[in-house]
Amino acid sequence: MGFTLVWQAVRLALLLPLLLLAPPTRGQVEGPQHELLRGVRAFRAERYEEALAIFRRLEAQGEVREIGFYVGTTLHKLGRHEEALGAFRAAARAGLREPVAAYYQALSCYRLGMLQRARLGFASLVQGEASPGPRLREGARRFLQHIEAALPGLPPGPRYAAVLAHAQAMLPGHEAIEWLEEAVLLLPYLPDRRVAAERVRALLERLPPGEDATALLRALDTGP
Repeated sequence: MGFTLVWQAVRLALLLPLLLLAPPTRGQVEGPQHELLRGVRAFRAERYEEALAIFRRLEAQGEVREIGFYVGTTLHKLGRHEEALGAFRAAARAGLREPVAAYYQALSCYRLGMLQRARLGFASLVQGEASPGPRLREGARRFLQHIEAALPGLPPGPRYAAVLAHAQAMLPGHEAIEWLEEAVLLLPYLPDRRVAAERVRALLERLPPGEDATALLRALDTGP
């Protein structure tokens, strides 16, 4: 059973919690794949701390390309949403895309109050060709409707200030970039975009080494 097939098992675990995984036959899996299946079983049994420990060990070994999906969804289940976003970002940086993971990424943004990012994430699932399936697509549509209804009553100025405060509190940690991405998305709605953008730029320059903020810096330079 390859890693892609194992990820499909996680998708089934997310979508159909009552479905039982068939145990692998002797000799079917070994090494990291065996560990991955152990983590999937722990995840399905809602033993999320155990699953996370297994997935983190595999992440350190660097032998499972899709490991960011496993880590991100497990952190989401544990309510550790900022860390979950970091795991999903690492997966995207590796060139990986997965609709179910995209749903949970948007949902983590929503739980944290990053409504601009959540809005974009859910909209991409509702409008895009790739879909996590009808159940999660319907969930994305409902969250999107809720966000669209709530945004008119939430002034962008106070939201921007709160997001920037979260980013400053996170520095120099890697999680700061998650809040700074939300801040960049709020810039077009602010009366003095230039001043607000420079505040974001100053914080982006304080991110830890190895954190790639190229896309956000480009957005600052090309925005209206």
